[in-house]
Amino acid sequence: WTAVWSLSALGGVVASTFGIATGMRVVGGLALAAGSRLDTVFANEVSDPVEVLRELVNAGTLAEPEARDLGQHVTDHTGQADVGSAEPLARTGDQAWLVDWNSGAAAFGAAAVLGAHLFDGHTVTKGNRLLTGLLDIVHVAGGAIWAGGVVMLAVVLWLRHREGRDLRARQLALRFSVVATLALVVVGAAGLGLTVIVLDSPAELWGTEWGRTLMVKTVFVGLAAAAGGYNHRVLIPLMDAAPHDLAFARRFRNVVSVEAIALLSVAVVTAYLMGAAS
Repeated sequence: WTAVWSLSALGGVVASTFGIATGMRVVGGLALAAGSRLDTVFANEVSDPVEVLRELVNAGTLAEPEARDLGQHVTDHTGQADVGSAEPLARTGDQAWLVDWNSGAAAFGAAAVLGAHLFDGHTVTKGNRLLTGLLDIVHVAGGAIWAGGVVMLAVVLWLRHREGRDLRARQLALRFSVVATLALVVVGAAGLGLTVIVLDSPAELWGTEWGRTLMVKTVFVGLAAAAGGYNHRVLIPLMDAAPHDLAFARRFRNVVSVEAIALLSVAVVTAYLMGAAS
């Protein structure tokens, strides 16, 4: 406790890699909180990059014969067969986030929080520091986009359900499926690279604290990925074929909730993993 009042001791901590990482996270978090301005414009007035990406990953699309076949066997909440009468992803009056210079503080904050991974954890103890750090940054960024998006998707769906509003699950699913697919690929590739760097042999998966914790994390990640894959490959095509069927929207809400819980569990395990011995 006497070291708390020692300027030399405090200076040593602040100048250490731990101190630098902590400082970057504090500054970055404050910048995120202060700079996250949600200025909006009408969605039909701006270009939609998600639609372009959706074309690339083929999210929620079916061949026409298959879509027609599904439509013949699915009825909407009125009891009428619904064949491809899907509404556009954006309705008149929908708002979109306006990304401009006012968002600069939030972008700086995100960069600072991510950059902190260059100074602590296994970045400073395993492999080439720069390579390990960059892989860690990519891994964390992809995981944050995936987990943050899924959690907010679940929140929005449950809020709409509680308020008795139209879930618009198809629109949400189609848009986020694109982002989640790309994030999952990034997370998997970077995570595999980090595992190879940190572990000296496969036996360390069950022979070290870090390896055992990683396997627990992998189970939760697999559960979340399975839920996301089910949405992407099964529910989204079904909602495409029958966009007004409420049963599919409710099923999507439930599966997204499972995915969100799994990813929150991943976040908890990851916090422990960063300090686990390898």
